[in-house]
Amino acid sequence: MQALQWLTRLPSLPDCQRMSFAAADGDRLHCAREAARQAAQTGDLKPLLAGVELVQRWSSNHPLYAEAQELLAQWSQSILAIAEQRLAQNDLTDAAKIAQAVPPSSPSYPQAQEAIADWQTQWQQGETIYATALTALRQQNWDLASEQLVELGKLPHDYWHTHRMNGLTSKIVVEQTAWQSLDQARQAAAKARPESWQAAIALAQKISPQSVTWDMARPEIQQWSLALLDIGLQRWREGDVAGAVAIGQDIPPNLELPAEQQNLVRYSHAQGLARWDAIEQWQPSWGQLWRLQEAIAAVQAIPASSAFYLSAQAANQNWTAQLQDVRQLQVASAVVNLGQRPAYELAIAQANQLDITRPRHLQAQTLISYWQQEIQRLEDMPLLNHAQTLAQSGGIPALQAAIAAAQQVPQSRALWQDAQAAIATWTRQIQTVQDQPILAEAEELAQAGNLRQAIRAAAKIERGRALYAQAKTLIGQWQTTLTQTLTAEDRKRLDAATAQAAKQHLSEAIGLASQIASDRPLYTEAKDAIARWQTERAAIWSSWESQSAPESSDPVTSDTLEGTNH
Repeated sequence: MQALQWLTRLPSLPDCQRMSFAAADGDRLHCAREAARQAAQTGDLKPLLAGVELVQRWSSNHPLYAEAQELLAQWSQSILAIAEQRLAQNDLTDAAKIAQAVPPSSPSYPQAQEAIADWQTQWQQGETIYATALTALRQQNWDLASEQLVELGKLPHDYWHTHRMNGLTSKIVVEQTAWQSLDQARQAAAKARPESWQAAIALAQKISPQSVTWDMARPEIQQWSLALLDIGLQRWREGDVAGAVAIGQDIPPNLELPAEQQNLVRYSHAQGLARWDAIEQWQPSWGQLWRLQEAIAAVQAIPASSAFYLSAQAANQNWTAQLQDVRQLQVASAVVNLGQRPAYELAIAQANQLDITRPRHLQAQTLISYWQQEIQRLEDMPLLNHAQTLAQSGGIPALQAAIAAAQQVPQSRALWQDAQAAIATWTRQIQTVQDQPILAEAEELAQAGNLRQAIRAAAKIERGRALYAQAKTLIGQWQTTLTQTLTAEDRKRLDAATAQAAKQHLSEAIGLASQIASDRPLYTEAKDAIARWQTERAAIWSSWESQSAPESSDPVTSDTLEGTNH
């Protein structure tokens, strides 16, 4: 029985972590298979190469040869897949090196060699096409460059017909834009005036330094810059410091210039770096420190032999003092990050050390004013928080109490506007609660068809109240509806009167039209019609009176004539 159990028991798996070179081939093949299975999923090349190295020299007489060949084919395919990934990353050399790891003994060896040759052919074709495109761009031959896009699209590998094709498309657009900017710059510079050179330089600086066009634009920028700098030097000699600096700031800082022209550019750009805007830059920052340090370094590079040396030294002294002030203010600003009153008071004391003689005194005073307001916020925030807590229930007494609490924030304090905004909100809430029943009553009247009463009810809500705009809108809607209704009613009455007038029944027409009251939409139209009909009737009466007088001694009255008219 024990012998049977021994014969049927499965052998234990080898410990791959402690595998030695003296281990049996079967154990080593098992460990290589497991490692390669994981590597195929993670893209790790090393275990795959180790597996290939293990079995590639096994002869057909080896007892594990058939299994090894099957695994070798699998590992070779995984190796080729990794090579394809490297190729997609534009690394032909590494991709070919990886594919070469597929040994001649592998069934995939011909496939690997064919892939390597195909990659190399594609790369050579792609590089040739791309080089042709770059040459076309240098010659501004946009049609030829665009044709190369089509040629790249014909290459089968994704790298060329996707990645490099997209890159070339962008490059063509960049170059066309760059040539347009350069052409505009040349046209501007052709006027040979200082302002035209400045415009030309500004246009040319839009050209991307990575473009082919930039190589052609750079010498022309330098030529225009030198012409401008000659004028700048002349202005400096004439005492027009601001005019000279303005010219120097228009010059790109990365040109190769004669010494004195370069000194003017250094000095001008340093002035721009050190310029401080008291409104926009009142908070000290690392950017301020960096700009001051760069400005100082620029003027320190101006030698004593330069005409700009004395001005540079004066600026250096001022900016060095500013740098000290900004550092001190930055330390003070770091202290207030604690958010407590003692921290603000300490920061204020630090900033107050910059008296009126210091270059950053105004910035210090601006910070002090801000920190004092922050202290006020810390002091008054409990008042406002208490008011907001009171207002949470939403009832009128609670809102009134909240308003009273918020009114304790004085007008001169930092939170006064916040308090006033809250008071305005709570006041509108009170007004809404008070006026909502009035508006609800008006809407009920309107729904019942009593539009005049609805309008009178909604009109009780006074201008400036929270619901005034809503009431005004409803009143407008109801007035429109009422006008339409009254107009329809009066139109029927006026049409009937007009029909009577057409039959010469003028008194009946006047009587019907007179029923339209003065507060109704068609009153004016009715009034005009009545006047017209009264005139016509008077004319008829007058005519009849003149005809009846000789024939009868009886008096003729208007009633008699009106009866005849009927």
